[in-house]
Amino acid sequence: DNKPDDYLTKPFNAQQLISRIEKHLNRKAFFANIEKALEKDNLPSAIAYCDELLLLNQPQMRIPLIKLRTELAIKAGDLLTAEKLYREVLAQRELAWARHGLGVVALMQNNLTLAIEHFQQALSYAPMMMEIYDGLANAHAQNGNPEESKQVLINAVELSPQAILRQQKLAYLADQMDDLDVARQAYKAAIKLGEFSVHKSSKVCASLARVYCRTNETKEAQKVIANLRKNFQNDPEAELRAAAQEFDMYSTLGNTALAAEAYNRIEKFTPKLPSPPNDLALEIAKSHYKNGHSEKADMMLEVLVKNNVDDEQFIGDLRQMYKALGRDGNGEQLINRSKQELIDINNAGGG
Repeated sequence: DNKPDDYLTKPFNAQQLISRIEKHLNRKAFFANIEKALEKDNLPSAIAYCDELLLLNQPQMRIPLIKLRTELAIKAGDLLTAEKLYREVLAQRELAWARHGLGVVALMQNNLTLAIEHFQQALSYAPMMMEIYDGLANAHAQNGNPEESKQVLINAVELSPQAILRQQKLAYLADQMDDLDVARQAYKAAIKLGEFSVHKSSKVCASLARVYCRTNETKEAQKVIANLRKNFQNDPEAELRAAAQEFDMYSTLGNTALAAEAYNRIEKFTPKLPSPPNDLALEIAKSHYKNGHSEKADMMLEVLVKNNVDDEQFIGDLRQMYKALGRDGNGEQLINRSKQELIDINNAGGG
């Protein structure tokens, strides 16, 4: 339903096509109750139907049924069952999807070294199975190896350049690592691919503009921001991203008049987006700091820290922002104060 199950190599005759269609219709009928349960978001029923069918022990359906059962187990958080079934398959035959599944299980168990081993082994059997690259990139990133993660994603987009989300992921990672050439290329690809897609993103556009600013390509940055406004009209988030990027750009260039205009737009559109995404909220707070309105920034960030105190990615981005502003001490004070306030609230509730 979401990707081809199989294909027929040309040439093929009508009878071969009919046979293949019948095969898939029979599989559809066999899995009908499971699919109906999943359509109703009834995961326990789907698992129960799956277990019932496994007991029938039909050889032609067993492998696809086990594959579905492992996916349901992972969705339910039952990693032990998933691992057991994957190993059952691999004991009979080395299949890339089962090896990849063991990698997913190991990744979810935070066993990163083992996850990497499984993903690499799966790639040796199926170098065109793109989800393996995603798992391997995640495992390297979580294991503190961003360079390896970036290289895996570069290899993946070379093989499958039309994958929008993977291009976005590569762009963000390369951007964070200051590999601006790779980031620029990936951002541009993601924007082009996403033009008529549900994955069209004002964040990606603003990020490309920021990369151009960092490489002193001001005119290119201005073009991207102009297109951002054109393509996301009447969108407060897009306008805030554009204004925040303009404020940062013109402040850096020393153009106080245009920086002031951009800041006024930030002030105008902020009330229209009461709960901005975390990354945008940091950009807005940074604008407040750079414009001398520390109180506004502190108020925003106190709420953000309390709502995201356990989000390591956000806290890391927050620390990076404070460091860039030369306010390292202020950032740690805010984080520690917010954490302590939450502890005091929890203790008061427990008492």
